Amino acid sequence: MQRLFAAGKNFSAVLSRNRTHHASFTTSLLFDDTQKQFKESVAQFAQENIAPYAEKIDRTNCFPKDIDLWKLMGDFNLHGITAPEQYGGLGLGYLYHCIAMEEISRAS
Repeated sequence: MQRLFAAGKNFSAVLSRNRTHHASFTTSLLFDDTQKQFKESVAQFAQENIAPYAEKIDRTNCFPKDIDLWKLMGDFNLHGITAPEQYGGLGLGYLYHCIAMEEISRAS
């Protein structure tokens, strides 16, 4: 048990000294081509429609009324990623939902 804690301390020390190397880890290597394409398209959407407003939203804690992000996200089919196609969703599952949320979060 002591070795486990000692190893954890060593790992933490490495991470704290070299955060830039740790931050470069990506899960994209684990995605198939469809998932990568989905990730890239959501990232582009988020950079174009969310990133320009992120700083102001964070500073004022108010969302700009001049854009309807909810509608834009719906038009881009981001609502209902996990909902079955028979109900108007994409039926893609929770991995795709997580990919979308990660890219939206990255832009904001």
